Parts: sequence; structure tokens; C-alpha cells
Amino acid sequence: MRDLYGFDDHDFIQAARQRACYVADKSDANHVSTAFSLASSLNMATLPHLGTDLPPGTYPAPLTDPIRNSLVGKQLEHLGCRTVTLPSGWSPTSIKRPPSSSAGSEQLGAGSEPEHSSAHFL
Repeated sequence: MRDLYGFDDHDFIQAARQRACYVADKSDANHVSTAFSLASSLNMATLPHLGTDLPPGTYPAPLTDPIRNSLVGKQLEHLGCRTVTLPSGWSPTSIKRPPSSSAGSEQLGAGSEPEHSSAHFL
């Protein structure tokens, strides 16, 4: 980040280590874009195993459904967790589906509060 953006995260890294967090010094991303990474991570599968066709010029549209309706999200809702999302301005992460369980989901606007302060937040 320092080389590409002129951002020095040394203090942040040191603070994380002081809190017993492991920081991988020579790590690389598995994917070249956010949509690829989210779709893969949230479904605990590599992109070829998601069964999503990615024709040229369609990015990120084919990855929207695997992001919005991920395996991880479904499993956590099944366990009673409530999904709360904040608007990012990026359509693939806008979750506007009805709750699949009693735990439910909701999308908060800027400055708003969740319906239940005791809810589990993801």
C-alpha cells in the first residue's frame, strides 16, 4: 500500500500485533477483484466450483447472486444470526431480499440504527 498509494499502515500493523493478531507479512490476494473474492469467500468455494458463467463484458453481474445469496449467509441465518448491511453504493452487495428465516436481514441507511440492539451483526 505504501508503494502504490503512499499509505503507511505501520502503526496499524504494530497495534494489531500487540493485540496478538497474526499479520502475514508476505500475503497476496487470491483474486484480482472484490466480486471474485466475495463470491468465493462467502460460498467457501473456488470460482470454478460456484458454477457461475462469466462471459466477457459481464463482470460483476454473474457474481451478484452468489454474493447476495451466499452459503455463509444462509448458514448463519439458519443459526439465528441476523444479517445487517450498510449501503456501499455497489449493487452486488445490496441485500434486499426478504428474510429466509426468523433471524432475518435488514439494510441500514446512513445514520440509522438496527431494529434490535441485541441482534447478532455480521
